[in-house]
Amino acid sequence: MSYGPPHIRKYKLDIIDKAFKKIPGARKIDPSTLSEDEYFWSRDRIAAGVPDLVELVWVNWVPNGAHVAFSPVSLIRGANAMKLFNLGGMTSLVSAPCQDSVWDYAKCISSS
Repeated sequence: MSYGPPHIRKYKLDIIDKAFKKIPGARKIDPSTLSEDEYFWSRDRIAAGVPDLVELVWVNWVPNGAHVAFSPVSLIRGANAMKLFNLGGMTSLVSAPCQDSVWDYAKCISSS
């Protein structure tokens, strides 16, 4: 479960594997041994860019869970971030609950 081309994924996962091997008792689990309903596969689909509703089960801590994450995606340049910030719907959605607080924009998004 990792992003990028195969050689980059292998490179990153090898670094992670090496770090975990320093922990006594840590072991690597072969994904092919996991059943189809294992939560791992939901995370694997999400990491591959495939939406999966299983991820929403964690918000159902009371009947009719009360939280859904909102993660707008934008290029990482400042001008693009400002375009996203200034979108009419987003600005009113985000700024209204945050106007009377000292939270910044990013914190309001992550906590709303």
